[in-house]
Amino acid sequence: LLHAVIMILFFLGGFGMIYLFDLFEIKRLRERMKTPWKTISFGTKISLYFTLALIVAGALVFLIFESDNTLSDTNFFGSFVTSIFESLTTRNAGFNTVATEALSLPVTIFFLFLMFVGASSGSAGGGIRTSTFAVIFASVVSTIKGKPNTELFKRSINNDVVLKAYSIFVFFVLGNIVGTFALAITEQEALAAGKFTFLDIVFEHVSAASTVGLSRGITAELTTGGKYVLIVAMFIGRVGTLTLAYLFGKEVLSKKYKYPSGHTMVG
Repeated sequence: LLHAVIMILFFLGGFGMIYLFDLFEIKRLRERMKTPWKTISFGTKISLYFTLALIVAGALVFLIFESDNTLSDTNFFGSFVTSIFESLTTRNAGFNTVATEALSLPVTIFFLFLMFVGASSGSAGGGIRTSTFAVIFASVVSTIKGKPNTELFKRSINNDVVLKAYSIFVFFVLGNIVGTFALAITEQEALAAGKFTFLDIVFEHVSAASTVGLSRGITAELTTGGKYVLIVAMFIGRVGTLTLAYLFGKEVLSKKYKYPSGHTMVG
């Protein structure tokens, strides 16, 4: 029961306040009852459906690959609850009911992906956000299908939004690469001695940048320099990579121009 209450808080905290109001505000509930053809907003659909999809995917991966590992002494109901709990916690919470360092390699890698995506926009969580992931996912699918526009849930997404989504993705990837590189320098002695593994510091930095809080048990053992790296990662992750890019970027004097079209092969 305690786990169930905490999981509900995980979900609400990572869902996004605007979308929660759209779903549960009494006024909007009454409107949808009177006019059933009015559905939830486009942003709420993205947050709801992609959040549920990521939770289910994480729980299934955990249940399958940890059944002979951390769940070996747990009954099915306990394994089911633990799997959902661990899947939810990777998005914005940082709680754990099993030792994170004891997780199998496939689960650890998938948890890196879940932390990287993170929670929804306007929520207490970090990561690139479910909306960014949804737009990139829709863009890839639309490209594969040869569609001229990015489409999702029978709506066309503006090119400006798609470009912002890819920018956030690139900034976040580069930030994690630079941060992991810095940790590899500050923790060089521990890595050489076998005290840490490279996966440990990657997990530590992605967790910090996504403001998740999960750890493979090495945080207290980091050098002072390594802790500063994580402090910077947590700050940037909370403020937002695109926000910092706008802060330091130079605004153009005019946007009313267009260069001649250029073409190059990609892929």
